[in-house]
Amino acid sequence: MRRILFLMLFCCSFLAAADLKWMTDFQKATTLSKETNKPIVILFTGSDWCIWCTKVEKEIFNTPDFQAATMNKFIFVKADFPLNTDLPIDLILQNEKLKNQYGVKGFPAIVVISPSGELLGNLGYKEGGGTKFAETLLNLSAKKP
Repeated sequence: MRRILFLMLFCCSFLAAADLKWMTDFQKATTLSKETNKPIVILFTGSDWCIWCTKVEKEIFNTPDFQAATMNKFIFVKADFPLNTDLPIDLILQNEKLKNQYGVKGFPAIVVISPSGELLGNLGYKEGGGTKFAETLLNLSAKKP
């Protein structure tokens, strides 16, 4: 019985540790992308007001299927535009610059770029869950220059 309990606790701790790691510093993400040769996925979100943003995180990014398929294959960056949460001014300016640079007009928006900075794709919310969305990202990243 103790072995089963230990195994369950071990598995739960492993799953909890398997969550995607979101970066907010785009410069650091770019450096890491170049060092590891992994594309960057930028999620443009309104975390505290955008219903579709919450939906994309819940139905896609937070699913075990998506995380298993994309873990260690991408650098994930969150560019947040909250209405009720204060962000540091440098983060606000960075996110606004990224929004303008990639022509983001609405939320959620997902931009995929190569380690060299080339645009690989612009996406929004798509039904189908984490597995289908992961396939889309993996196909985009296969186009790496």
